[in-house]
Amino acid sequence: MPLDHEALTDLAVSEYFLACNRGDVESMLAIFSEDAEVRFMSAGFRYHGLTALRAHLQEFRDTFPIIEFRDFDVIADVSRQRVAVRFELELGDPDGTRSVMRNCNVFHLNARGHVSRVFVYDTEPLDDGFAAGNAQKTPD
Repeated sequence: MPLDHEALTDLAVSEYFLACNRGDVESMLAIFSEDAEVRFMSAGFRYHGLTALRAHLQEFRDTFPIIEFRDFDVIADVSRQRVAVRFELELGDPDGTRSVMRNCNVFHLNARGHVSRVFVYDTEPLDDGFAAGNAQKTPD
């Protein structure tokens, strides 16, 4: 059964971004299909499958003690089961350096209501926190 606008929004914002803010990797992974793929379009990173995603998300959490997703703008396409979320992201590394960026993720759901693909459009491509689980780093 397709997810409605509210459920698509909740899946992306609450079950993914806010779970990341809490450091809850397992809740984040629960929304994905076994063969899900996440691509960081400007950085060239690609993660395929739950094992790769778990490794990436854990490394990301370990690399940045401060992760805060906020200020969400959501567009949900119920008929195609996709949801795009533009957001602000603040990252802080262990030495106290902080960066803030505006990014956009586009989530594609399969027929069972699980995320099968995510395209991440980031304004500041990062290298730290992205090596684990990466299947491919394409040249710029």
